[in-house]
Amino acid sequence: MKAKLEFDLEDSEDRMSHMRCVKATDMASILFEMSTNARKRITMGSEYGEEYYKGVDDVFNKLRELMNERNINIDELIR
Repeated sequence: MKAKLEFDLEDSEDRMSHMRCVKATDMASILFEMSTNARKRITMGSEYGEEYYKGVDDVFNKLRELMNERNINIDELIR
C-alpha cells in the first residue's frame, strides 16, 4: 500500500501542514524523550524537597494524560 500527500506550498495552511509532516519524526522523538527520559534527567542529583518532586511528577502526569487523550502512543511512532 502506498500513500501520497500533496501540498500547495503557495497556500499558507498547506505550507504549515507540509512542515508538520516533515517534522513529525522530530516531534515524535521529542515526545519520546520527554515521556521516558526527561524526568530522570530533571530530578537526578537534585537536592530539592518533596514539593519539587511532586511538581515534576504533576507535569509528567499531565503530559501522559494529554497524550492519552489524543491517542498518541509513542511505541507506534518510535521503535
